[in-house]
Amino acid sequence: TWTNVVGGQASLVLPDAPTNPVATAGNAQASVAFTPPVSDGGSTITGYTVTSSPGSITATGASSPLVVTGLTNGTAYTFSVVATNAAGNSVASAASAAVTPRTVPGAPTSPVATAGNAQASVAFTAPASTGGSVITGYTVTSSPGSFTGTGVSSPLLVTGLSNGTAYTFTVLATNAVGNSVASTTSAAVTPITVPGAPTSPVATAGNAQVSVAFNAPTSTGGSVITGYTVTSSPENRTATGAGSPLVVTGLTTNVSYTFTVVATNAAGNSVASSPSGAVIPRIVPGAPTSPVATAGNAQASVAFTAPASDGGSAITGYTVTSSPDNRTATGVGSPLVVTGLTNGTAYTFTVVATNAAGNSVASSASGSVTPGTVPGAPTSPVATAGNAQASIAFNTPASTGGSTITGYTATSFPGGLTATGSGSPLVVTGLSNGTAYTFTVVATNSAGNSVASAASAAVTPRTVPGAPTNPVASAGNAQASVAFTAPASTGGSTITGYTVTSSPGGLTASGSSSPLVVTGLATNLSYTFTVVATNAAGNSVASAASGAVSPFGVVTSTTGRTWMDRNLGATQVATSSTDAAAYGDLYQWGRGADGHQIRTSATTLSNSDQPVNGDFIRPQFFPFDWRNSPNEFLWKNVNGVNGVNDPCPSGYRIPTELEWVTESGSWGSNNAAGAFASPLKLTMAGYRSYNTGGLTSVGTNGNYWSSTVSTSEPTKSISLYFYSSNTSAQPDSRAVGNSVRCIRD
Repeated sequence: TWTNVVGGQASLVLPDAPTNPVATAGNAQASVAFTPPVSDGGSTITGYTVTSSPGSITATGASSPLVVTGLTNGTAYTFSVVATNAAGNSVASAASAAVTPRTVPGAPTSPVATAGNAQASVAFTAPASTGGSVITGYTVTSSPGSFTGTGVSSPLLVTGLSNGTAYTFTVLATNAVGNSVASTTSAAVTPITVPGAPTSPVATAGNAQVSVAFNAPTSTGGSVITGYTVTSSPENRTATGAGSPLVVTGLTTNVSYTFTVVATNAAGNSVASSPSGAVIPRIVPGAPTSPVATAGNAQASVAFTAPASDGGSAITGYTVTSSPDNRTATGVGSPLVVTGLTNGTAYTFTVVATNAAGNSVASSASGSVTPGTVPGAPTSPVATAGNAQASIAFNTPASTGGSTITGYTATSFPGGLTATGSGSPLVVTGLSNGTAYTFTVVATNSAGNSVASAASAAVTPRTVPGAPTNPVASAGNAQASVAFTAPASTGGSTITGYTVTSSPGGLTASGSSSPLVVTGLATNLSYTFTVVATNAAGNSVASAASGAVSPFGVVTSTTGRTWMDRNLGATQVATSSTDAAAYGDLYQWGRGADGHQIRTSATTLSNSDQPVNGDFIRPQFFPFDWRNSPNEFLWKNVNGVNGVNDPCPSGYRIPTELEWVTESGSWGSNNAAGAFASPLKLTMAGYRSYNTGGLTSVGTNGNYWSSTVSTSEPTKSISLYFYSSNTSAQPDSRAVGNSVRCIRD
């Protein structure tokens, strides 16, 4: 090393080059060791720089070694080192020997395990990266147990596993650098093998069949045994099932057979068991038939018919079995008595026959019987009298005797009359109204009759009254008076009252006798009425309905008189002079409300004041009166007494000619318009022809009867007649059907 002297001062000198560079490869890096230079040039070395070739990637530091990072795995590199002091950088050292950076491989992927017998084969995919160094091998590891399998490629076999245990597996790749991280875990698999062989097969001969019992194998092979197969020798007949015993059918009698058993799991079939001892199938008897059980007290006697076939071997006995409880009785013939049964429980019975080959199949079940005894007595009988009958209520007995009570019988005293039924109450009929009776009750079950209950208290039958008859309703002002005839029979008890009921509306009136007045009726409806009679036994049936009536309202006319607000037979107050609902009925003068006033056809003459029918009568000859001979007093008011056939309600009558003339004289106009505009609101209801019975001038004329007999034509009576331009009072033939409007007396 040289030191220059300039102007009396020594100048700085570069250090020598470092020596002996040695590179050690790592993962994308290399560690470069070196020896510091012999001379530092007279100035302390402040650092070193290592540079790669290729790539000129550097690392700096104060001393050896230095680590160069950012290298490419799998690429060979050499390295040189430069020392630095205050004078600058030394020359580069000699190049190191070449090294190649590398790392561990990537993890294998997609491990798939396939179970075997105490082992598993694990396939996988090699890693995408070798880490820059050839993969030298793979290792598969189990969980649990950490059993391993190694090799240079997929698949690898892991042995020593436990059958029946579920395992997962991971895989490592190895290169010169080391082991990769483990792969993802495979799906779980369970190593298995076929089961061990079943042991100790024991065959028991039956009727053309053999039942083979056996022990399950000690080893399931690591997989649940799904079934067993028994095979006969000879004939290779088989039976399969989930467990012991299995029954092989279809065998030939009098042939000697042995049997082997194979167990099966998901891996397959075991080896066969050792053969059973030899057995020879035999024939059991046929089943007994026609079992018939007869119940007793806690027992049943079961009769049956012996089987048609004894199977070629004498029948040694029979066994009867109950259901439920499986109580049995054995013996050598029919019948057999099964004891120890529970009273009140229903039982059926089957019978089995036995010979040297074994038991027959069971007979069909007998009919159901229930052991028991007679019931206890019913209690607390209470009789309620009715119409020639009594209803007997009672409490059921505390004990049924162990058998369902099938019925009860009530018996009267005196008379011994009875009623039977399934429960309380029972009705004993045929009794004499007015006679006092007591009653006892007996309960019956399959074992018989109980003792009789205590006697009831005495009662006396009676009934409701008969229905009232002949109800006749008379319309009034928003009411109707209903007269009726008392019933022929009181039912053996005094009638305490009557009730009249309207239809529609159900409005009622009650009282002790006829007539009764029902109030609160609507004046725009037609009503019928029924009547019920009441005594201590209750209400009678309703009477037949009365004829229909329409309650009316009242109006005060201009003259100050009180009139009905509508024509007789009208269902409403007129809304116009041609309101059909306000026309009402058309009466022949002098006739009552016998039905003729309804607009129907006519028949013959009548020679009585009250015709025997309600037909409109058409006279064919003068004087054209419906009655032969005429009677002028039927409607005529004489000395303040109305005629016998006056159809107006009580308190009202047919007006006189004078009353009509006075009323019409008060109208605003002397015609049909004035008639309707008046408080009476009279309509043009027309009239009914005595010749044809047909309706005439409906909607153009109004014709209203008075009670006055014509003085000019004594065979006629006066009616008020109006039309569009005039009003007058005029004689009219009494067979004509005219309207009627009633005035208060």
